[in-house]
Amino acid sequence: RVFLLTVVAGYLVPGGAVLACDSRVLAGDQIASDSCDKFVIAGSAVCLVSGQDGALMEAIGQAKNFEGVRMLATEYQQGNSGLNWNLLCYDRRTEQLLDFDSDGCTLTVGPWATRGAGGPYATGALSASSIPRTLEAAEKLVRKACSIAIKHSAACGGRIRVLTVRGKRTAVEVR
Repeated sequence: RVFLLTVVAGYLVPGGAVLACDSRVLAGDQIASDSCDKFVIAGSAVCLVSGQDGALMEAIGQAKNFEGVRMLATEYQQGNSGLNWNLLCYDRRTEQLLDFDSDGCTLTVGPWATRGAGGPYATGALSASSIPRTLEAAEKLVRKACSIAIKHSAACGGRIRVLTVRGKRTAVEVR
């Protein structure tokens, strides 16, 4: 079984959002890859996926808009497939950061959120820092939070991918 649950983080700031993740994939307690892209863009939704189900990532990628992503996440929650997954999304239309998980929870989070094995480390870094006022400052902070998670959790690793969403209609920048 493949587990992608390593670290994802997101931060809302005026004018957009920044989402980041590591690129490590675990198969049980073994590193399967350090080069997995965990992000999916589906219409107005920009999502980071961590879970055991590659089909979930593929289905999200085929969703036409954020409502499609929300319906899909609800179906997966209700299906109780026994898979463990998390989905952190930024909806450009409503400018909200939303969190779905396999336990049936759909949460509207505050200005930031973290998930995964490295989530507690990333949370510590985000909560101990001053609130960023720009997308550039939020990008640095989220990248730092993921770096700390990688340093302290063996489940996290590889490259940090950062997605910056500027406004409702601009392209998503991936670094």
